[in-house]
Amino acid sequence: MSAPDFRLLFESAPGAYLVLSPSLEIVGVSNAYLRSTMTYREDIVGRGLFDVFPDNPDDPAADGVGNLRASLNRVLSAKAADTMPVQKYDIRRPAAEGGAFEERYWAPVNSPVLGPDGRVLYIIHKVDDVTDFVRLKRQGTEQHRLTEELRAEIRARIQSERDKDKLQAQLLQAQKMEAVGRLAGGVAHDFNNLLTAINGFAHLVLGGLPSDSPLAADVREIEKAGQRAGVLTRQLLAFSRRQVLQPRILGLNEVLTDLHRLLGRLLGADVQIETRLAPELWTVKADPGNVEQIVLNLAVNARDAMPAGGRLVLETANVELGQDYPRTHLDAEPGPYVMLAVTDTGHGMSKAVQSRIFEPFFTTKGPGLGTGLGLATIYGIVKQAGGSLYVYSEPGQ
Repeated sequence: MSAPDFRLLFESAPGAYLVLSPSLEIVGVSNAYLRSTMTYREDIVGRGLFDVFPDNPDDPAADGVGNLRASLNRVLSAKAADTMPVQKYDIRRPAAEGGAFEERYWAPVNSPVLGPDGRVLYIIHKVDDVTDFVRLKRQGTEQHRLTEELRAEIRARIQSERDKDKLQAQLLQAQKMEAVGRLAGGVAHDFNNLLTAINGFAHLVLGGLPSDSPLAADVREIEKAGQRAGVLTRQLLAFSRRQVLQPRILGLNEVLTDLHRLLGRLLGADVQIETRLAPELWTVKADPGNVEQIVLNLAVNARDAMPAGGRLVLETANVELGQDYPRTHLDAEPGPYVMLAVTDTGHGMSKAVQSRIFEPFFTTKGPGLGTGLGLATIYGIVKQAGGSLYVYSEPGQ
């Protein structure tokens, strides 16, 4: 049996191999390497490595030559193998095919062949063409990016539809409150005229009766009932935004500070009152009596929601509503505002209850425990002052 032809074996090896001299001249090449680089043995053997495989001149970021040269120098100096990370190293197509460079990616390993004296005789340059893998990975990354963009677009469209639904619900609520307000205002106005007559005639009758008349007590009850009815009509007028205002420039911090002692007596020892007043708070133009009524009504509601006691927080702040806020809050306009936030630790409200809390005569309290006009009055006062309301509550919170 004849000795094996090692050159034939090397050239027929399935891997892509190049044999280099210490001066980086090509002295051997496998067929697989020739196929991968679209070259011919007679064209490259005996030539310098970087003369055959230069950087792509059309790619200013090309660094294949520099990286490979550095790796080969490490092999020569350390006399040890050097594994390189994946490299972009474009290959020039044959002249018959135009001679243009083709984008390629490689995973190179450079290994020394040492002589008996330890000197580097050759360097075996082995590469794996990973171009398809890199392209697939790139496509996967691009596909992932496109998928994420599509998901973001879908989420934005869903949010847009939710915003539309929210605005539609706000519009319907505003239209309902406007209709109820007109009705309540008309009824309150007419009823107030009747009450004026009732109270006036009751006063005249009482003035014409002897002080010991048995009818005097009955007439006084008529007067008291008329006065109580007058309070209700004023609340309805406030809800319908028809009350006569006396606005002036005032600071909410001062109003809350002045009300603090009164609130303590009103709410009782079981309710802890906490104030968080913003420094340098902007002033507002509002009716001071109406502002006090807002705070008192909200405080009483909070107390009723905390039968076992709790905490009431009164907070002020300067806020600037941007252009995006009105897109989801129909009754708001962009611009500077002063915020008054009233928070309690009560039992909370369901969404169904929240949708009706500003309606006149709606109440969750038992018979005789509330008129259902407290929050309706607040609604009218705030709207007449050019403000807006926002309610957040969860059952049990």
